[in-house]
Amino acid sequence: MEIVALLAPDFETALDERAKSGSAYDARIARLLLDLLDALRHEPIGPRLFASFHLDRDLWLQYRSPNNAHCMITIKMDRPDYGPLVDGLPLFHYRMTCQTTDSTESKVGPILEDRTRSVDSAVEFVRNAIRETRLLP
Repeated sequence: MEIVALLAPDFETALDERAKSGSAYDARIARLLLDLLDALRHEPIGPRLFASFHLDRDLWLQYRSPNNAHCMITIKMDRPDYGPLVDGLPLFHYRMTCQTTDSTESKVGPILEDRTRSVDSAVEFVRNAIRETRLLP
């Protein structure tokens, strides 16, 4: 799948630099997002996703189906407020939401939400969101 950057075309370069930064906290967030982007690139779930990066930890993905329905997927790097630490860092997870709209933009689907630490589960969430969007009129 092709991932087309919106707003800041070099956001992946910025993420890569952050993954190599001195701040272990920021580097971990960047690495998790880069891992997800890499996994999505190797998925045959659609021809193109539009992506943008916001607030230093939110990844927005947009998909438009051939029938012009679309979905907006937001992936935030989150952590439990008082959760355990591993090597001094919180256990981050992907917090994912998806909103779909039909081709007339008159019917909005329910907001779907999930959380996972697994890249594979995050890819599955995106795959299912795209599959559902393709079924909309």
